Amino acid sequence: MKLTPMLTLAAVLATGSLPAFAGWSDGTFGGLQAKIYTPSKPASGRMLFVNLHGCAQKNTDLQKSNWDQIAENFNAVVILPAVGQSTLVGCWNYGNSSINMTDYAAVVNGTKSAIANTQYGIDPNQVYITGISSGATFAAAVGCGNPDIYAGVGPAAGPTIGSNQMNAMSGETPSVSKAVNWCRSQATSSKTPYYTTQLYAQAYGADPAAGDGVIGKGFIPPNREVQLQLYGLTGGATYAQDIKYSNTAGHTNTAETEYSVNDAKGAKRASLIVVPGMGHAWPSGVPTSGSVGSYVSNKFDFGTWMAVNFTANNCRMAANQGKSICGGTPTTTTTTTTTTGTGPSTTTTTTTTTAPSTTTTTTTTTTTAGACFKASNYAHVTAGRAYNSMGYAKANGSNQSMGLYNTFTTTKLRQTGTNYYVIDSTCP
Repeated sequence: MKLTPMLTLAAVLATGSLPAFAGWSDGTFGGLQAKIYTPSKPASGRMLFVNLHGCAQKNTDLQKSNWDQIAENFNAVVILPAVGQSTLVGCWNYGNSSINMTDYAAVVNGTKSAIANTQYGIDPNQVYITGISSGATFAAAVGCGNPDIYAGVGPAAGPTIGSNQMNAMSGETPSVSKAVNWCRSQATSSKTPYYTTQLYAQAYGADPAAGDGVIGKGFIPPNREVQLQLYGLTGGATYAQDIKYSNTAGHTNTAETEYSVNDAKGAKRASLIVVPGMGHAWPSGVPTSGSVGSYVSNKFDFGTWMAVNFTANNCRMAANQGKSICGGTPTTTTTTTTTTGTGPSTTTTTTTTTAPSTTTTTTTTTTTAGACFKASNYAHVTAGRAYNSMGYAKANGSNQSMGLYNTFTTTKLRQTGTNYYVIDSTCP
């Protein structure tokens, strides 16, 4: 039968196929309407991020965040589904009075379809689910019930799995054992072994003891305890006694603090990032457009934090099998060739790592000690060495802030790689 354009469209809709071209597009995700970002880089070994919106928020609000830059920087497909069966003001129903299993199944099936779609080139070992508020708790529930699918789970400002949704703002004393038992019952014995490699991080826009102004106090520490029990981890007596970091991946303009629990091999498995003053919002980083959506904040870039930290600690990835945190004892042979000309020097390093049952060869090319450029920030942007972000110039590649985007502010930039520039005061 000859397929006309209308029949082709009907076939795509019937199979739930998702469009696969660079940029944002509309599609379906397990039967749910969705906004989908496909990066411009080759469709191979890509991450997948599924991001669920919160109450009084739409998936289009999450488009007004940093997801497009994250997708391009890390070659990730980003899917923002809209809730299907909401019983409140656009909320994902995680507990009113029980979780909506229809939307739960839609998210799981949509994820499976996206992985199976070869046009996306998704690595099934790099699939992550995240969300804000009600979407955070819903994402946490989907993630803990399907640890075989989701290598990482990242809720932001979400109440505890199994809590009563009607108490989200007033607060309650959530049951850790109830949440743990529910997760294990959903995963069943065939999937619970995947808890040993699943990663978890939650972000919160205030001191957990004070609350973020919307979600009631008392949910964040129990969320941590649920994951520690599921993963068999031992942290400090409280999150404040966990391993502490500052100025982490995803840092923008706020002094966030990260508290993490490692497993016995040293992999970072469960984290809490506290972002003072952010309030109840999706930590989006600075969007390309400069404007953020409803309940979206530029005070921290949680997506970048997950892309960096989940990649570094994901022991399901073939590239990480030789790492000691993943149980490997790698044997490494490195060959380095350096070529220096009138421009930047170029170093090409080929590393072959042999771990148990896995051999990985990686070739890395870096460029250093390049040419210097002294010009106004306006001239740097015009010449393609920097870009304008909300009235401030930022260097390409390093994203260092150069000050106001105008013809009066002068900055010295050094090129250290292809389209990569750093501020260097030693430049003439």
